[in-house]
Amino acid sequence: MFTAQPNFLNADTELTGNRSKISGQYETTLKINPREPQVGICNFTINLFDIENKKYITDAKIEIFINNQNIDKPYKSFALSNPKIPQDYNAKFNFKKSGDWEIKIKISLADTQHQDVTFQVNVKENPLQSQLEGTILWIFVSSILIIAPIIIWYKNKKH
Repeated sequence: MFTAQPNFLNADTELTGNRSKISGQYETTLKINPREPQVGICNFTINLFDIENKKYITDAKIEIFINNQNIDKPYKSFALSNPKIPQDYNAKFNFKKSGDWEIKIKISLADTQHQDVTFQVNVKENPLQSQLEGTILWIFVSSILIIAPIIIWYKNKKH
C-alpha cells in the first residue's frame, strides 16, 4: 500500500487543476475540471504513468472514493477508460456541499499490485447554484409582458 502527504488544491489560487504523486515506479495525475472546483459537477481525469518503462498504463482498474467530514460514508465511483484517449480514466462527481474533500484513488494493476493515492480538494460555493432570484425575476417580467397587453386591450375595448 502507498501512503503520501496530500496535496491541497485551493480554488483561491491560480492552479492548473492538475495534481500528481509518485509512488514507486508510477506517477498518478489527477486533473480536475473546472480548475476551481465548485459545488456542482466536476470532471476528473486520471493518468497513471510508468516512470521506468516511460509509458502510460491503460489496463488498470481505478476506483475513486470521495469523502467529506460532514457525510457518513464516502461516495464511490469507478474511473472509466476513455476509448479515444486510452491513457485517460474519466469520472464525474456532483459536489453537493462546499468545504474540504478528500479524494482517494485506489488503483489495481494487472499484476495484482495495489496503490492508494490521496488528494485534498477545497470546493467553493457555486454562485450560480442558487437561481431562485433569477426565477422570481423571470416570472415577474413574463407576467408583465403577458398581463400588460391584456389590460391595455381591455381598457381600449371599453372606449
